[in-house]
Amino acid sequence: MNSVAFAPDGGTLASAGADQSVRLWDTATHRRIGEPGIHAGDAQGLAF
Repeated sequence: MNSVAFAPDGGTLASAGADQSVRLWDTATHRRIGEPGIHAGDAQGLAF
C-alpha cells in the first residue's frame, strides 16, 4: 500500500497500492465499497 486518505466525514477510506488498484472502504463496517479501480502505475498520493 502506497497511500491512504480519509473522506472529510471519516466514513470512507481510500487506499492505493503497487498492484495498480484504488479501493474504497467503509470505516464503520471495514468492508470494501464496490469494485477496485485500476490505474496505470503506482499511485503515490490520494485526496478527497
